[in-house]
Amino acid sequence: MKIELLEKEQAAESIRPIYEGMEKKSGRVINMYKVMAHKPNVLGPFLEFYKQVWAPGALDPKIKELAYLRTSIMNGCTYCSRAHTASAKRRGVTDEQVQALKEPGGSSRDVFTEEERAVIQFAEQLTAWPAAIQAADLETLGKFFNTEQIEELVLTIATANLTNRFNEGMKTPVDV
Repeated sequence: MKIELLEKEQAAESIRPIYEGMEKKSGRVINMYKVMAHKPNVLGPFLEFYKQVWAPGALDPKIKELAYLRTSIMNGCTYCSRAHTASAKRRGVTDEQVQALKEPGGSSRDVFTEEERAVIQFAEQLTAWPAAIQAADLETLGKFFNTEQIEELVLTIATANLTNRFNEGMKTPVDV
């Protein structure tokens, strides 16, 4: 079964203003939102949540992108990996770092700072087996980040896992 992308004319009246806002801001509505539009009561709250996760906060956006991109690569989410490769580069992630994120054990390469390696390793742990996170893992992060920053990191990784599973589960076509 192929999931239909809902264009503005097909979408529920309640979310048409959301589409119009996206079109005004970026000139388009991305496919993930066209798929999520099948659940209009979810799309609006999801967008607000996503906006808050990515809002300027205590954690450097580059750090968020490293965690999000590594999570998406681990999960094999083509849609999110492609989108976040582009946004990661806009936030200072180098081509060499992107390549390293694609490699098993790539986080140990010298293209990352010690802080970045800790973030990537935590993203891997939280994605692969969340119940295995130990206090020591948070202590490692605590060498570089305060509680608010760690919370933003966990929210970023959790959001990546959610969007990865949504896009892979719905087979959302990559935006062109």
